[in-house]
Amino acid sequence: MYLYVYDAYTQDQRYERELAKVERRLTDLGMAGKTIRLGLFKQADDLIREEAKRGPTTVVAVGNDRTIYQILPTSLNKQVTFGFIPLGVQDQLANIFGLPEGMAACDVLSARIVVSLDVGVINGKRFLSKVCIPSGKAEITCEGKYRLSAPGGKIEVCNLAIDTFFQISNPIDGRLETITSVVPNKRTWFGRSTPICGSIPLHFLTVESAETITILVDSSTLEGTKFHIGIEPGVLRFVTGKTRMF
Repeated sequence: MYLYVYDAYTQDQRYERELAKVERRLTDLGMAGKTIRLGLFKQADDLIREEAKRGPTTVVAVGNDRTIYQILPTSLNKQVTFGFIPLGVQDQLANIFGLPEGMAACDVLSARIVVSLDVGVINGKRFLSKVCIPSGKAEITCEGKYRLSAPGGKIEVCNLAIDTFFQISNPIDGRLETITSVVPNKRTWFGRSTPICGSIPLHFLTVESAETITILVDSSTLEGTKFHIGIEPGVLRFVTGKTRMF
């Protein structure tokens, strides 16, 4: 059984023709299923949890990166496979997964090249791509062994994202890539300092701050002074294309 979750923005008239093509192609492939549409007053968690009781085997996000981030927490089940049909303006995930836009993605979904992906966890909240921590306001304890900080720079904890080095963090290696970017005190002849970047693979880490900070977790925010970040290896079954970037 297939469950298709349409993002609210796909209800715009500009996507009407492409959605019709997608639905016809899915029917031709024998992959028609139940459709639910997210809206301003409809929470993804409640909608998908209710449908999950009926036992969908594949949950497919129709939209963009934010659509995936919305439905990931409730779709994470080892008996459920996750798919993605990109529609409209995209961020990173469609390219990383090797997925074309619109109707062409239906054929990729039909081929069912399934990869078991790692998922990050921060204070009990799952994330797929990365966590961004404000510059100079926090200190990281790495696996309880040593500490890191990034004065004047930034810290990113990546699971599946294009990092500061423009490389793809590996979402199937059971580790998180912790990227630090530090701005040195010395300036160049052109009046700017070039950040010094470093990457450390970790299984878990703790982020602490003397004051309350707001960090970006995928497309949402989280406030606090202490954050425990870890990883759940191979728990997300995801349909990818042959040209995926990892």
